Amino acid sequence: MTTVLLIRHGQSVTNVTQVFTGHYDVPLSPLGQEQARCTAAYLQKNFRIDAIYASDLMRAMQTAQPTEAAFGLPILQRLKPDMEGVQALILCPTRELALQITGEMEKFAKYTDAK
Repeated sequence: MTTVLLIRHGQSVTNVTQVFTGHYDVPLSPLGQEQARCTAAYLQKNFRIDAIYASDLMRAMQTAQPTEAAFGLPILQRLKPDMEGVQALILCPTRELALQITGEMEKFAKYTDAK
């Protein structure tokens, strides 16, 4: 059975001032960043995540980022540096999210044997 979880982005800087911004690209507030970290911890504890989809808006990607990290680190830990070929594949719905995940995984990989 497939379970789909829908998660709204954390509090944005304009949510604080109660301004409706629609598709205007604004970042998360400090509270929104904490909400994203708490959401990631909850998801990691309670679910097996096969895919993460987020819009290209900054607040959505910042909300998804801690969850991506929580599930991306175990991928890096399971990689075998001496083994050639593809060992993991992360599919992304947008170029922006793919670039973000690539950057984050490269940062995490510095602290592992992964290349």
